[in-house]
Amino acid sequence: MQQLQSLSAALTEGIHAKYGLQVQVEEPRHEKSNVSTWKVRITTRPAQQHMPAQRIHLDICAVPSYDIRPMVLRNYYGVEMGTSGLILQVQSREEILADKIVALALRPNPMKNRDLWDIGWLIQQGITLPAELLPLKICDHHCEPERFTDLLNQRMDVLKNNPQTRQDFTKEMRRFLPTRVVKQTIAQEDFWQYLVSTITEQGFIALKAFENTPGQSFSM
Repeated sequence: MQQLQSLSAALTEGIHAKYGLQVQVEEPRHEKSNVSTWKVRITTRPAQQHMPAQRIHLDICAVPSYDIRPMVLRNYYGVEMGTSGLILQVQSREEILADKIVALALRPNPMKNRDLWDIGWLIQQGITLPAELLPLKICDHHCEPERFTDLLNQRMDVLKNNPQTRQDFTKEMRRFLPTRVVKQTIAQEDFWQYLVSTITEQGFIALKAFENTPGQSFSM
């Protein structure tokens, strides 16, 4: 993370220079995980004190990516920001799915509901889990295969057997999803069972990636 020591100043100066907005950046605390979070607080309407400041969290994970592809930046909001046609090197959707499976097992309690949604969404897009990346990724997270498989099994058990998990998922996702999508998904009685089945299937694929993982070798 040493390369990012100047990120706070770059964010503050860049946003203020481009948009004339007041910006405060809180640098990450020193944590043992591979993820550091910069908390950006932007005052979008300084003349209207009753309006809350916008908050953005930038999570930067200090682990490598293995399947990087050039992609054109998409403008979903119809606001011209001078980035049209910008090409970025990004993770493939396949590797994002692998990261979501790793996060499902290794993320501290509780599970992140948006991870569950993302896994289901990626599968609906026809994405195949690149199971061969999983041993590399848990090594990057300094996790032993046995611990990863134990944690993943525990999470799948919670998904299938803890009713509170469904309630928490439904409550949170209603805040983010358009009404149309809510009606087509989480409002349907069978959706949760479908999602759990989809995630569990991917979990078993992930577990198989470690069945033939060789142990220690002492070849001389």
